[in-house]
Amino acid sequence: MPYSKVGQLRDVVAEAYLVSRTVTRLSTDLSGAVAPQSSMAAVIDLNRSVDTALNLARHRIASDTEVFVDYGTVPAVRVSPARLVMAIAQLILTCADATQDLADRAISLRTRRVGDRAVVQIEENGRCSDDAVHRCLRLVERLLGSTGASVRTVSDERSDRTFELSVALGNP
Repeated sequence: MPYSKVGQLRDVVAEAYLVSRTVTRLSTDLSGAVAPQSSMAAVIDLNRSVDTALNLARHRIASDTEVFVDYGTVPAVRVSPARLVMAIAQLILTCADATQDLADRAISLRTRRVGDRAVVQIEENGRCSDDAVHRCLRLVERLLGSTGASVRTVSDERSDRTFELSVALGNP
């Protein structure tokens, strides 16, 4: 191999390594989210669940979308980890789809404590249709079932939409 090709080979190997790390992280997150024990209610770290959901949804978020994450100090919550991760991922996917046609795409994720509940806020700067919102909310409500978690949507004067998912705090 000519010396001039070594740099190109190094770049290809580095890119392959990064992609393999991404696939490993994604498969680990997905495996943990759908493991049999993850369907039972447990006391879990909400911020880690949001991060896992974001990793699972990344394939549909455009590469030039700005994703802002603000993990607040939130105590552990009691909920089914699999159901929670899938619900949050669905909310993120709906936001990603709403921003597809924008030049300045942005999605914000925030966690915070409100009284005896932990809240996940997911906001998009796109124009999510009411039909898409209703389909998403129905799916998320089915996923959350009787977990005690709830979801709602809020719009502001700029037409940005915020999904708020609320979960009861756990008793570790």
